[in-house]
Amino acid sequence: MPTVQDFEARANCIDREINSRLKPQSSLSDLAETATIICSQDIWNKMRQHVTDREGFHEMEDLIQQDRLSTQQKAFEDAMEARSSR
Repeated sequence: MPTVQDFEARANCIDREINSRLKPQSSLSDLAETATIICSQDIWNKMRQHVTDREGFHEMEDLIQQDRLSTQQKAFEDAMEARSSR
């Protein structure tokens, strides 16, 4: 399963992605989605490695979807903050 360090690395990655891609005309929702997808793959892959059956697969995909949505929301908030500080 992912470690605390994995989640910290993802947060740092999202910050870097937002700061490197943020432009005045950028869609913050698109930026948040892109940063989330790019920076979350390692975590999601580690989560999937522990699935042993079909039922577990569906449960894990639900957890990954929840993680994606909450991470994307946080990334959107970070992008709004980054835009307002520029």
